Amino acid sequence: MILLVHLAGGNICAYQGYCPHQKTILADGELDGHILTCAAHFWQFDVSTGEGVNPKHCQLHRYPVKVENSTISVGIPQGSR
Repeated sequence: MILLVHLAGGNICAYQGYCPHQKTILADGELDGHILTCAAHFWQFDVSTGEGVNPKHCQLHRYPVKVENSTISVGIPQGSR
């Protein structure tokens, strides 16, 4: 599962779609500015970098994104989940 985030300025980022804490779907969380809060246990991530805000030791895996015209392509390495 992939989480796409449309950032201010038009940039699009792609991250793993589940929280690293207990695999809760991050799309069910709340986005406030650039801070995404997981709905289950309130872990927070900066969606501009994927870095953990609370707790700081966590990190979302980021996938490469290519946008051409109205098509968004996400690069997923072979063997990835």
